[in-house]
Amino acid sequence: MAAKPNHKLYQYHVSNLRSIEVAIKNTALTARKAIAEQNLLAIESFVRLFSFLIGAWAETRLSKLLFEKNGIAVDDRNTILSQPTQL
Repeated sequence: MAAKPNHKLYQYHVSNLRSIEVAIKNTALTARKAIAEQNLLAIESFVRLFSFLIGAWAETRLSKLLFEKNGIAVDDRNTILSQPTQL
């Protein structure tokens, strides 16, 4: 599979980030309802879901930053991408 040009990767990550932010917003609305109803099982579920979504948001935000025009230098980006973890 051919590598995507940097601007396509950037747009891909922008789109993913928007989708994750919508998911976070919609989850928050439903979580507030569970909190108001004191639905402990649902609250626990939403805490776990938020943790997952925040992790996905952080990973996607890093990917977006790596491919921003006039952003991180190519050598620095390659160094970051070559690391075994995103931490």
